[in-house]
Amino acid sequence: MLFYLIIFIISTCLVEFGSNCKKSQRPFITGIGFLIPALVAAFRSIDVGTDTTTYIELYNSIVYDEEMSVILMILDTDLFFYCSCFIAQYIGGVQVIFFVYSFLTLLFLYKALAKYKRHLPVWLGYILFLFFFYNSSLNIMRQILAISFILWATTFLFDGKKKKFIILSVISIIFHMSAIAAGGLIYIIYTISQTSRRKKPLAFLLFYTGVIFAFLCVNIMVTHMAVLGVGHSYAYTASAGQSQIGATDILISMLLIMFSYIAMKRKLVSDVSNDFFYLSCIVCLMLFMTGIYNRFLMRMAYYNLTFACLYLPLIVNAPKLRQNKSVYTLGVLLLGFSYWLYLFVISGSNATLPYSTEGGLMFDF
Repeated sequence: MLFYLIIFIISTCLVEFGSNCKKSQRPFITGIGFLIPALVAAFRSIDVGTDTTTYIELYNSIVYDEEMSVILMILDTDLFFYCSCFIAQYIGGVQVIFFVYSFLTLLFLYKALAKYKRHLPVWLGYILFLFFFYNSSLNIMRQILAISFILWATTFLFDGKKKKFIILSVISIIFHMSAIAAGGLIYIIYTISQTSRRKKPLAFLLFYTGVIFAFLCVNIMVTHMAVLGVGHSYAYTASAGQSQIGATDILISMLLIMFSYIAMKRKLVSDVSNDFFYLSCIVCLMLFMTGIYNRFLMRMAYYNLTFACLYLPLIVNAPKLRQNKSVYTLGVLLLGFSYWLYLFVISGSNATLPYSTEGGLMFDF
């Protein structure tokens, strides 16, 4: 536990220092901040992260196995991972892939936060992301990279650059096939957040009904694809087996809904920001609750959860809360830490504790 906390604190301090130093020094110092958790990800043993063994086996199959069955499997693999495997075999092996995924995840996160550094404390959003997602990134690293990329892409949507957001959402599929679906969902939520308040309840009701209908249609379609032997991994994704509803995820979603509702009533930030985050939190809760039916759908909620890393620091920095800013900042920190402590330390989710390296080093503290 303390091992990860030390990594989080050192990395956050370096990123915060780098974001406030001279422009010429900024890339170097923030890069060191990303480097530390990226190295931790790179040198983890196969026992850290439930999917680490799967990634190693997939890497070995792509690099060393030339059978046609493997080629067909590659066709269903994310393009970025596929290309990374061929490059990594010449410059260090699978550890290079782990490093690149972790480093890029933090880079896209920082790029999203840095765009609003005049309006929010970058360090707070950064450490919240580490609490919410870093340990998961040692397991589902492809999806966490896609989540970070979509978060950055959404900042262009907030700026009114819809075409750029759409292009980036399409590009995001090279990281994980769920990203483009998340991009479409976010675009719809953003559009609804801009409708008049009188029409918003009806618009959201129609939206959620449409999402359920679309999922049922896709589920039926890919099930037939599986029967025909076409697109096996896509069929698995849409019918990914039952998964339990996580009480921690439900609780964090409900708390975020409550915070966003209070912020909306007190007009702490702009109406569009409040409405977008409020709707995103409701969608996040709904997706977490549907996790009992489908694991893939549950994980889609993480794309919405990541907006807390932007919105909560934005609330803390609101002019109306300036007098008690330190108290609210501490509250947000405790929220992120409590989520991380219960989910990853006490419950052992994603199997990232204790941390050990391939060389046999063990950090059991």
